[in-house]
Amino acid sequence: MSQLEFLLQAIDLKDVARKGWELRGVEAPEQVASHSWGVTLLTMNFVSETELDELRAVKMAVIHDLGEAEAGDKAIGEVYQEVSDEKKITDEVEAWDNFEEMGDIGNWRELWEEFENETSAEAEFVADMDLLDMCLTALKYEREQRYDPSKNTDEYEHLDGFFATADKKIRTEIGRDLYESIYTEYQAAKRQGASDT
Repeated sequence: MSQLEFLLQAIDLKDVARKGWELRGVEAPEQVASHSWGVTLLTMNFVSETELDELRAVKMAVIHDLGEAEAGDKAIGEVYQEVSDEKKITDEVEAWDNFEEMGDIGNWRELWEEFENETSAEAEFVADMDLLDMCLTALKYEREQRYDPSKNTDEYEHLDGFFATADKKIRTEIGRDLYESIYTEYQAAKRQGASDT
């Protein structure tokens, strides 16, 4: 296999829809590559406020979901549990095995494993940015009312389940502060939406 084949496989991430939003009935949900861009943007914006290795964190943000270009996105959060965490990881490990067979991918797999296992401060930080991108997207979708509340099949109202997932996992001080700001705006958007109907 050639480097070109790897790149062709990798850009498939632009066509993989984020499963959690699809399952929640969001109209025209983002693709995984869009989410990765959001995580990278958050990382670039906030990592300078830390003592972390900025380049390592940004690279990690870019490639953290790359395995989904082959394995697909699978919902494993608080709201919809399509597959076990173990199955998701197994599928992504297989994807990374295939990437390595296609060509030289440098230290990208090492960065992905570091992220998945949260074995560094950079990985913990990027994991928080990953969750915060989801929360920002939920806020955007709530403000735009881009989903049908009647399709809600879980115990959460609106897009609350995505915040429930994030709230349990965010560990950094920057992440927690940003989460609280986003959640406050989300609650305001819910109230506004209720008053508009």
